[in-house]
Amino acid sequence: MKIKNKLCLLITIFMLTGCYNYRELNDLAITTAFGIDKDENGYKMTFQVVNTKKSSSQDNDSGNPKIIVYEQTGKTTQEAARKIILESPKRVYANHVVLLVIDENVAKEGIENVLDLLFRDAESRKQYMVLISKGTTAKEILQTLTPLEAVNAQDILKSIIADSKYYGMSEDITLESLMESLINSKKEIIIPSIKLIGNKEISSSKENIESSNTSAKVILGEMAIFKNNKLVGYATEKESIALSYIRGKLKDTIVTMECPNNKDKYFSVELIGVKTKKKASKNKLEVTLDITGNGSIAEIYCDYNLEKIKTINTLEKNLEKHLTNEIKNSIISLNNRYQSDIYDFKELFYKTNPKFYNIIKKDYYDKYFNNIKININTDIKLIEKGTITKVIKDEE
Repeated sequence: MKIKNKLCLLITIFMLTGCYNYRELNDLAITTAFGIDKDENGYKMTFQVVNTKKSSSQDNDSGNPKIIVYEQTGKTTQEAARKIILESPKRVYANHVVLLVIDENVAKEGIENVLDLLFRDAESRKQYMVLISKGTTAKEILQTLTPLEAVNAQDILKSIIADSKYYGMSEDITLESLMESLINSKKEIIIPSIKLIGNKEISSSKENIESSNTSAKVILGEMAIFKNNKLVGYATEKESIALSYIRGKLKDTIVTMECPNNKDKYFSVELIGVKTKKKASKNKLEVTLDITGNGSIAEIYCDYNLEKIKTINTLEKNLEKHLTNEIKNSIISLNNRYQSDIYDFKELFYKTNPKFYNIIKKDYYDKYFNNIKININTDIKLIEKGTITKVIKDEE
């Protein structure tokens, strides 16, 4: 009897299951990216939508666009977003969004207000990447056609992931992580930037992808620096990589430096498995960075015999000194220009000793920030020398 009751219960459960908010795919505009720009009346919202129109093979050959870009303006981002329905016959569906691009002019005024709509939206996931458009609008970025991916949001997404893994100039900032930073009074935010270079006039036309060397290109830029949630400037490429070291986000990268015995020649080392540990003093304005990793000699023009342990030790010491100086110089330069704790030192002091943090938090930038002593310890082991141990050079 018990088995029959259980069977009836299971059958009932299966009969009751279903999607309460089920919608037909044909009724939805599958959105892959958002863009937010300034407008004289408020804001301009741009939606990059996948073209799901069923086309014949002949239509595909004729170059049917794979993306459609809609835009509307409004006094708020919510108003602009809702007015998209005036252009699109389908309702915008945001659960497949992978990218949000914010115009730098919007970011300079503060981003917390324009993101309120996206923070509150229960329909969309919050794991999509956020970028700042530098020197161009968000709309221009999203309507540019790219050769390798029909949907350029996917092209940009893959570039961000590849860079964060193998070079370290960009940090993958998602809307979710941005939300966490914005509500944390002990953190300043940084966001990767993106640029449009080349002939902008044809960036959205088929002509842009008909050549092997596209006329207009969307490329990743340096990290955008914020203070009090407002964009204040940009780091350089070197400074952006230094930030990745400091913030513990760098995994692998390439370091190129001068040969110790010849300043006109260089060698490159691929760093792998990089890790950064940050420690703060309990009662002093002092932070220590311990950076470790392994290195592989990727290319070398120095007149060295890599079979000798002494040579490897010399290269390791010079590499460690180079990294230490690059990071120190980047911190000094960024602090002089922006006075923003983008290194998360403030939060580190809080986690280490809340009582000491309470002493310094009120006048943190006026009295304490520039007086923080930063110790940088680097320990890099060259574990790979390549398949040859001697430098290839011309013989006279």
